[in-house]
Amino acid sequence: MPGLLTPTELIREVHGVSRQTYGSRRIHAELTRGMGIVVSENLVGLDQVGQTPR
Repeated sequence: MPGLLTPTELIREVHGVSRQTYGSRRIHAELTRGMGIVVSENLVGLDQVGQTPR
């Protein structure tokens, strides 16, 4: 469906809004606690280091 973001896009969006100051733990907390989105901490960490999640 148009308008939906993938988990990777959400991670990058939160990182960008934070002026690229949030680390993986803070991004994970923002997605899960702040936005109610279920995402693994490992996925957030992998995206932060530029690796492609499997």
